[in-house]
Amino acid sequence: MRTLSLVVLSMLVAGCGESPQPPVKKAAPRPTLAPIKPAKQPPVEAPKVTESILTKLDGTEDVFDLYEMRESLQDSPEDSELLKSKFDEVCSELEPVWNVTDYLDFYQSKFTKEGEEEYRLFFLFKLKNKFEIDCRIHVHGMVEENNKHLLIREKATDSEYWPIQPDPPTTEWEPGEFHVVSHSIRARPIPYKVRFLLLAQPPGGRVSPTVRLGWVDFGKLESE
Repeated sequence: MRTLSLVVLSMLVAGCGESPQPPVKKAAPRPTLAPIKPAKQPPVEAPKVTESILTKLDGTEDVFDLYEMRESLQDSPEDSELLKSKFDEVCSELEPVWNVTDYLDFYQSKFTKEGEEEYRLFFLFKLKNKFEIDCRIHVHGMVEENNKHLLIREKATDSEYWPIQPDPPTTEWEPGEFHVVSHSIRARPIPYKVRFLLLAQPPGGRVSPTVRLGWVDFGKLESE
């Protein structure tokens, strides 16, 4: 009996030396987050052809006016494509006035005033065969005897000349397509006898015969 009491007492003493452990709590499950959806963007609408463009097209048969309208609307593909269709339609009814080379036909030219002694030249060509070289257009304006003292070009004797580098270059022109070359020049408000030809670029030989446009009185040109 004494021995049993000692065993019980020893067990009690041993149990008192350890602190009772709290029950282990399970971590609460993390809430599941719904995937974040990107904000819905409104649909992008294609540019619409404006009534003003349609009105202008109805009364426009000038290829150079159509060209400038198209250039001003490059950021509006639908309007630009409509203008190109009209441009091609008008050009298709024209006849070439000069076979410049076996590669190129010349159709029309136009001269407009931009400012004081500032003018713009336009030329319309149609490419028949692919150009293998880049060409520049050498425009030459001869003046009458009584106007020679008015020439702008230093050491000029009887004429002005205006070299034009087409943009895009002629090697990038597509056969069968009409191409407009437009360029600003300086000139006096006097009559010039205008002609042009094509030269190889960089400066090289003549690529075409001379195309003669006749007398153009720059003093009578109007701004557009």
